Amino acid sequence: MKSCLALLGLLPFVVSLNAQIEKYFPIEKGVVWNYQIEKTRRFVLLEGEQVDEISGTSSETIVDNIYPEFTTEGALILQQNVSQKSKMSGGESHDSLNILFSEKGQTVLNYGQLPDGVPFNKDALYSDPSVLIDFNKVKAGEPFQSTMSMKGMKISTTSSDYEYVTLDTALGKLENVLRYKVTGTITGVINSGSQTLNIQDGKIKETNWLAPGIGTVKQEQHMEMALTIGGKPIITSIEDKTKVITSMERE
Repeated sequence: MKSCLALLGLLPFVVSLNAQIEKYFPIEKGVVWNYQIEKTRRFVLLEGEQVDEISGTSSETIVDNIYPEFTTEGALILQQNVSQKSKMSGGESHDSLNILFSEKGQTVLNYGQLPDGVPFNKDALYSDPSVLIDFNKVKAGEPFQSTMSMKGMKISTTSSDYEYVTLDTALGKLENVLRYKVTGTITGVINSGSQTLNIQDGKIKETNWLAPGIGTVKQEQHMEMALTIGGKPIITSIEDKTKVITSMERE
């Protein structure tokens, strides 16, 4: 009898956790999230500095896993169609990415990403799944760690400073928006053609806003790193990005 009472006592806690992931990371097929993206990129070279302003859009939707070779239970795909234009060069880019993820309890895991239309390749997967968000830690007010490691580069982050706020968006004034901060390091190498560039002083900072029934409504990101060859500095890259929701549609 006591064990039954104990389980009943846990019921509101379990329901609350389920509500967290359903509300703040809605996994709903047939929904399209549209975002505006603005980036400022600074490249510090030996001969001087270059600055580029990049504007673009991202249209995102969730679909079933299309890769039979990827057999993780419950795997889904977040499809991102990103179009961007560089102010410096005038060039435009259009990229479609399939991001593999799954929900495990109250944790959302990211396994890797592949360009749409490209056959499945295990090299596109991270060494271990990275944690997009852990609602158990959020509810407890505890930080959660994540590591994204692929092709020689490693990004290690800590998410914390959870707060519920009101936010004005293109969808109106939203209440109980979950805001949290991410800080981390970027280490390892970047392989560029026949050259291997070593990463030094790599840093990343983010602030994310998740709204009930919507998901991500805003993200601010700062990322910087110095690239060297044989210990000699080649270039320092600094990027500031803002991503904000513009509309949410149901197909």
